[in-house]
Amino acid sequence: LCLKLIKMRWDFNMDHTQPFKDRIKCNLAEDKFEEYAIGNNLTYFRYGTDQLNSGIEGRDFIKIPKLIRNSPDYILIKNNANFIEVKGCKDSVGIKLKDLESYESWNKLMDVYYFIYSTSYNHMVIVKHDKLKSILEFCETKQYHDYTKYDDKRYYEIHFTALEEISCI
Repeated sequence: LCLKLIKMRWDFNMDHTQPFKDRIKCNLAEDKFEEYAIGNNLTYFRYGTDQLNSGIEGRDFIKIPKLIRNSPDYILIKNNANFIEVKGCKDSVGIKLKDLESYESWNKLMDVYYFIYSTSYNHMVIVKHDKLKSILEFCETKQYHDYTKYDDKRYYEIHFTALEEISCI
């Protein structure tokens, strides 16, 4: 099923301009993270709240405190335990300014790393939260098309090639 949905993504040129419910039907980046962890014999488990797999409607999910809604996707254990936030992209990844505030709080508890998979490059990077923050001043700030008066959905557009330069792998 996932491979069929991946093909559909390519056929419809899925990106952030497409409806969220269509984009998230198959999370290729999370599949790639799990493949990476298994292939490198790393211990991991799903951690974050995942609205899509929980059966919770968006109108109820929004009632959960933001910090909890924005919990990292996984915990990965190697020498230490670390949070992993998984993102997928084509040529650049968008990370919302408001989400970064939550990740900053999580990073105080345990190091946060971003696993970012690019379909354009068919490549992944792993970037430590502090390294990501160090390049944000050089990134353009944009706004997603589905913003509301409650959420302006401003985000940093981070080019994948810039992430490759600061990747841990």
